[in-house]
Amino acid sequence: MEDPWNQLELSGDNKELLINLVNAHRLPDKRSGDLIRKKGNGLIFLFHGQPGLGKTLTAEALSESIKRPLYRVNLGLIAAKQDWEPALEQIFRDANSWQAVLLLDEAEVIMEARTKDRMQQNSWCSVFLRKLEYYEGILILTTNLIHTIDKAFRSRINIAIHYDEFTLEQKTSLWQLFIGRLHPERSDVSGLKRKVEMWARQGLNGRQIRNIVLTAEALALGQSEYCKMDARHIEQIIRNTEDFNRAIENEKRGKSALKVGSIPQNW
Repeated sequence: MEDPWNQLELSGDNKELLINLVNAHRLPDKRSGDLIRKKGNGLIFLFHGQPGLGKTLTAEALSESIKRPLYRVNLGLIAAKQDWEPALEQIFRDANSWQAVLLLDEAEVIMEARTKDRMQQNSWCSVFLRKLEYYEGILILTTNLIHTIDKAFRSRINIAIHYDEFTLEQKTSLWQLFIGRLHPERSDVSGLKRKVEMWARQGLNGRQIRNIVLTAEALALGQSEYCKMDARHIEQIIRNTEDFNRAIENEKRGKSALKVGSIPQNW
């Protein structure tokens, strides 16, 4: 199977930059490191951009390429716990012992700028800064709200990468990538690949494309153990996704109309 890193679509020289830094990090004896032992030896990336543009896919491809497990955690769920600090400590400890690539989603929840009147937020921020400073592994933070992040985190991040909207060519490559991962005996891979240029013109992001392929595969399997997935299954799920998107937009428009034509107070 082809290295998923080679199949990854990433703009500019960011792809080479990431893999070279990761390779260097795996040679600890060659790096000078911090004057204080076990401090400043981690490799911390910040991936930022709107959902579905490849942040998680990059982390998955990177971990697969270097043969390390990917440990994915939603920081929003951790911050909601009463015992969030020991939970966070355990996550870093486990990731380190497993030599995993640690992926922390919704980083803005804990990295949000400190203010005088938000003691809980300030506590999260301070603890997390300390964890980053002493973490020695590979850590990826994701967010779509970089403007909210506390300035102190800037010096803790080695590389920040912005994810732009996909071009038509990149969407085509994504369809090719996910279809290429299907089992050839259970899917009409060649027939599906002939359709990717048409599907790439749909208003779908990367996460939606992956979900559509996986859901279509499940649909075919659910119809019959011997049913071969083909374009019909993909197009059925695309229609469902488009219907869902339209319903969301219609509801948004309806709420906007209610705000404009508000009900009089003496109603």
